[in-house]
Amino acid sequence: MNARTHLLFATPTYTFADPVLGGQAAISVTGTFGRMDVSADATLAGPGGIVLSRNDRNSLTGAGDLFPFGSLRWNEGSHNVMTYTMLGVPVGNYQVGHLANLGINHWSVDIGGGYTYLNTQNGREFSVVAGFTRNYENQGTQYRNGNSLHLDWGASQSLL
Repeated sequence: MNARTHLLFATPTYTFADPVLGGQAAISVTGTFGRMDVSADATLAGPGGIVLSRNDRNSLTGAGDLFPFGSLRWNEGSHNVMTYTMLGVPVGNYQVGHLANLGINHWSVDIGGGYTYLNTQNGREFSVVAGFTRNYENQGTQYRNGNSLHLDWGASQSLL
């Protein structure tokens, strides 16, 4: 398999000036645009010396799915807390049976929250975000990805 993809992700964001529930709210939507070239060669050797082989190639230039996102965050000194919701909207280029697809052709919902400790005095930072993603069925293939729990974390030390 050989794949070459060039993508542009654009995320316009609006941050509300007035507090919402005592925190700072923001909304955004991410869109994907790009080109994908995919080719695959496969050979299967079976019993009795039977050999099956196939090669396929697809190219696609277009748009991917949309991902609206909303967040609400609060901070008190070095402590920052946030919650978010993201929706996966299947509007991207997708065709059943094609190797090159820019969309995933199913809805998804991701919710979660996070905490960041940021000490500007010594340049230390630690962040953790936990979330749950619910994936819905791809109507073109009648397949549904599993749901997932995710935990992302990072720590850093500023050198300046």
